[in-house]
Amino acid sequence: MKHLDRVFGCGVNPRILSEKVDALSPKMREKIERVAQRIRLITKLDYESTFMFNPDEEKGDSYFFFRWDLSSLEVYLYCTCIDTLASKEGYVEFKNWIRKQNTEDLTVEKVIALQQEHSNEFGNKKNFFGVFHKLPLPLKSWLAKNIAFLEWAKSEHEIQEERDANKTVEDLATYLYSVWRNPFTHGAKTHPVDSKWDIDRLDDYYLGISSLTSLADHEWVQQPMSFSLKNNSQEWNLWHKKHLDINTILRVVIQCIVYDLLQIEVTEHLIEKNVQYINRHHSLYTFIHTLRINTEALETWTEVNVANTSDAIYELIYRGIPQLTSGSIDQLLGFFKAHNPFEKSLRTQINRYKDQVTKINLEIQGFNKCHPRPEDSAKEIVDNRKQEIKIFLEELSRSTISQDAIKSSRRFYDIWWLIRDNFLYDSINIP
Repeated sequence: MKHLDRVFGCGVNPRILSEKVDALSPKMREKIERVAQRIRLITKLDYESTFMFNPDEEKGDSYFFFRWDLSSLEVYLYCTCIDTLASKEGYVEFKNWIRKQNTEDLTVEKVIALQQEHSNEFGNKKNFFGVFHKLPLPLKSWLAKNIAFLEWAKSEHEIQEERDANKTVEDLATYLYSVWRNPFTHGAKTHPVDSKWDIDRLDDYYLGISSLTSLADHEWVQQPMSFSLKNNSQEWNLWHKKHLDINTILRVVIQCIVYDLLQIEVTEHLIEKNVQYINRHHSLYTFIHTLRINTEALETWTEVNVANTSDAIYELIYRGIPQLTSGSIDQLLGFFKAHNPFEKSLRTQINRYKDQVTKINLEIQGFNKCHPRPEDSAKEIVDNRKQEIKIFLEELSRSTISQDAIKSSRRFYDIWWLIRDNFLYDSINIP
């Protein structure tokens, strides 16, 4: 039950979870454990996988790989989790099933009718839609509040405040099955995905919102406008609340299907608890990512070769020295529980690291302000600029505050423990 409780343990008393799992049939327990393993695979693909840098890769290839191909694979893998949970125990292959049917006076029409009857009983599509039809009512209500399907040209202002929960769920099932699952399986089709990474960056253009306005002014986010759900000869786009993304929505659906199979009551509180912990999980990983990027920058600044003519050097010359990343720190701090001694201590350490990053960024801001980009591209001016950058970066990377930040970044090994047991961790406080 190692992965099962770490994936599905959020908000559930560990003793009750253990009792519910023990009450399952061996086949059902194995099925849920396989889904837990699949979710673990998705998490590792999203946060822990690394791919070798290819210097000959064309511009844009990396973007399409990560934001189309890999992201589509993750959505598809979530759909396979739903397939697994929806599948019936006791599946019978058609060749075995038909032997038990009345096959006298077979005609083509009768064979077609028998095939349809078998499909209705055991078919993937029927099972997939069936599991959405049987979703717990609190989950259906949550979906109706947080997702909406609008005709292609309509804006978020036309999203109705009250939406039919059953219709929303039916449209979501059609959307996942017809736009994601089948085209990926049978046509190798991929789509852009608004992952949490993109929402974190508030990339308005990518999210389908006018770049002239801020995402903060919007309550809803539209899926990238490269594909749509065709329904009743109309084209429909998926919209969702801006703090969500398609993978989080799917994860919540899967969590609740499993709770239902375990006969654990799905409530609005349990759903929100899971959303909170999915976001917290993302923030923990994002902080690890921030530590790695900042540490790499601090350690490589001493190796800047100003004689190099690469694009990176000219970025420093004409755009200034980039600041260290710090946005994810505030996001993570909001998810720590003040009453927990361990998290309180970790929060103190992270605040200390945040102060160090802030001081380093103030130094960078000061340099960029005192050494604005050259208006003249004459060789002598550019060479002077390169030398100023080299001296500043070497001094900054060797400074006490930078060395302290590097040391601090190596003391956060407990973050990995928190990542591992994130969904299980809070359940010890549930009565």
